[in-house]
Amino acid sequence: MQIRQVTTYLGHVQGVGFRWTVSRTAADFAVVGWVRNCPDGSVEVAAEGEKAEVLAFLQEIDSSMRGQIRSKTGYQSPALGDLHRFEIRY
Repeated sequence: MQIRQVTTYLGHVQGVGFRWTVSRTAADFAVVGWVRNCPDGSVEVAAEGEKAEVLAFLQEIDSSMRGQIRSKTGYQSPALGDLHRFEIRY
């Protein structure tokens, strides 16, 4: 089943290579989507693909950036199919 997961990360997540790490990690998984800094200091990640692949991708982010993440929130929905690659949004 294809899903879209949007997750917002809070903590020391801006200015520490978080977006770059997420983008590089995405290259190792069959996911498309984006990562962006938010005005409130959080970082938002949207990932779309097979459910198991998206969840494994997000677990890898949690593991590799655990020192910067204080908390996270998110929601899941059916895939929209409007994303074609993974990118850093500015």
